[in-house]
Amino acid sequence: MTAGLAACAAAFRPPAPSAGHHRPLLGRAGRKLALLFPEGSHRTRQAPVLAIVLAYLAAIVAGALVLLLRQAGRPPWETLWAEDGSRFLPAALNHPWGSIMQQYAGYTQLIPRLIADCVTTLPLGDAAAGFAVAGALAAACCAVFTFRACAGHVRRPALRAVLAAGVVLLPTALIEVANSGIDVPWYLMFAVFWALLWRPRSGAGITVAALIGMAAMSSQILTALYAPLAAARVIALPRAREQAVTFGLRSMTVGILGMAFKGGSDDIRSSLSYKLKRILAFKAGAVLCSDPYVTADSSLRPLDEILAMADLLVIGAPHPEYRDLGTGKPVADIWNVLGRGVRV
Repeated sequence: MTAGLAACAAAFRPPAPSAGHHRPLLGRAGRKLALLFPEGSHRTRQAPVLAIVLAYLAAIVAGALVLLLRQAGRPPWETLWAEDGSRFLPAALNHPWGSIMQQYAGYTQLIPRLIADCVTTLPLGDAAAGFAVAGALAAACCAVFTFRACAGHVRRPALRAVLAAGVVLLPTALIEVANSGIDVPWYLMFAVFWALLWRPRSGAGITVAALIGMAAMSSQILTALYAPLAAARVIALPRAREQAVTFGLRSMTVGILGMAFKGGSDDIRSSLSYKLKRILAFKAGAVLCSDPYVTADSSLRPLDEILAMADLLVIGAPHPEYRDLGTGKPVADIWNVLGRGVRV
C-alpha cells in the first residue's frame, strides 16, 4: 500500500521549474507562483506525428459517440435543447453569420452561436442532430485537450486518460449539459483551466491554447473567475510566448493595489508593481493603479474608483489598508494580505 501511495504521489508531483525560462516578476512571490506551471516531460517522440494525430482524432470520435449514446430516453439527435432551438437557431436563420456577436442574458456566447450558424447549412429537419453532434464533438475535444494539457501535473498517461474520461463520463452532464450547443461553454470552462496551467512547446500547442482561451472567454462570462490564475501566469511566466492563452485578458480591466516596493512605504524605486503594470499594459484592456502612500505618480487613482471599474484586482504591495478590502471581484492576493492564504 505504501508503495502504491508513493507511486501516485510521484505521478502527480510537478517537476521543478526549468532554469532556462525568464525570471518571474515579483521576486520570491513570483517564483512561488511559477510552481503552478510546470513543464511537461521532454520525452523523445516515439510514434510518427501522423499516428499521434490519428489517435487523437479517434479518441475524439469515440468520446463523442459515448456522449451521444449515453443519453437515455429520446435520443439527443431528435431534440433541440433550450436556447439552441428557441434563440440561437432562429437568430442564425434570420441573420446568417450576422448574429454571432449578439448578446444574450447580458453577455456574448460566441461558440453556441457559431454552432447554430453551421447548423443552418443543414436541412432544417437535421438541426437537432447538428446541435447534438457538434456539442458531443466539442466536449470530446475538451476531454482530449485535457489529456494533453495536464501532462505537466499528471505525469502518468493512464491517470491522464482517467481525467480525460471523466469529462466524457461525467454523470451529471446527462441531466442538462451534454449534447447541445448552448452548454458547450461549460466544457470549455474545464478545458481553459488546464490551458492556463499548460506550457505548450510547439507552435501548434500555443495556437490551440489561445483558441481554447478565446473560445471560453467569448462564450461564458464565468470564465472571468479564472482571472487570478491568468494574472498569476503573467507574473510567473513573463515571456510573451507563454501568454497565448491569456488573450482573454485583453477584454478585462485590471486594478493593481499598491505600487510601492514594500508595504507601508511610499518608495517606488525598484517596485515590482510597475514592472507588472508595464506587462499588463500589453495584455489587458486597461490597467488602473492605486496606492495610499505614493504621491510621486499622478496617474494613480482612488481605491474606490478602481474597486468599481476593475474586473480583476492584484495586490501589488502588502499595505495594511488592504487587510479589510471589501469587494466581490476576483483578487490575486499573492502577499496573503487578506489573511485567507495566498490566493491566485
